[in-house]
Amino acid sequence: MKLSYKRRDHIGRRPFCRIVTADGPPTDADLLGRRADLDRDLRVDLCSHRDHQALRAVRTIPPTISEPSTPAPEPDFGPTLPQLLRPWQKIVLGVVLALVVIGSGAALFQSEAAKHKYVQTEGNARERGLEPIAFNFEYSRALKRTQPPGSYVQLEKTENKTLVARMRISPIAIPPQPGLVSGYLPITATALERDGARRYKKFRLQFEGRARVNFAEGYQIAYNAQLEQPGRKPRSLFGREVIIPEPYDFEEPDKPYPPGQRPTRGVLIQMLATTLDASALAQDIGDTGILKKPYRSFRFGN
Repeated sequence: MKLSYKRRDHIGRRPFCRIVTADGPPTDADLLGRRADLDRDLRVDLCSHRDHQALRAVRTIPPTISEPSTPAPEPDFGPTLPQLLRPWQKIVLGVVLALVVIGSGAALFQSEAAKHKYVQTEGNARERGLEPIAFNFEYSRALKRTQPPGSYVQLEKTENKTLVARMRISPIAIPPQPGLVSGYLPITATALERDGARRYKKFRLQFEGRARVNFAEGYQIAYNAQLEQPGRKPRSLFGREVIIPEPYDFEEPDKPYPPGQRPTRGVLIQMLATTLDASALAQDIGDTGILKKPYRSFRFGN
């Protein structure tokens, strides 16, 4: 190796030292200007295009990955009609079902509670040989109406040939007795009690006392008994019988008779019910159950 020095030129630049090798170009030669066959540190495939290829190798930038394009947002027109109606669908469906159930129940109730009116005239009573007392009442079509001998009318309901409820209205004679009607009606009721004990097994009196039907004053008894059913098990029976004397004035049933006058006839309302009816107590027959309507609507006159 050989060192060579060069003086400062006239421009004033600092001298520099150049190292010259015996087997190659000076050390300060341009890196890319060296011969490729003598430079082991450079790639042999660069040749005369080293500068260009090296630059490309150094500055190679990986290809840019383009991001997927974002679609333009659609215009917001608000909720659709089905979306608006969806919360109301369950409510509307519930209301419709409720109306159907109510309508079915109302139809059944109307069918059961559809009423007829019975009018007993004095002329009809005379034709049948009964005391000519006029009265009327309303009753459900679920009750079968008949006219048994010796009675004005009878209403009855059965299920599978088993008695549910029965109401019979018959004439009753009231023997003349001194004093007020309320005083001697218990004597007549005692006769009814003895008759019931003869007709029914296990007869037991539950209640007796005054009664009032649409301002018409009367007297009543209530009892429990046993209803015999041939070929079947006996059933509990509840009975209530009400004596109502014929009023002096049909328009004012609670108007008393003039002094010296007393009723001599009246009607006997006999009501029977089993556990198939709604009545739970003997004294409740006519106030509950299917016999409530005819008993509560009974009135003298037409």
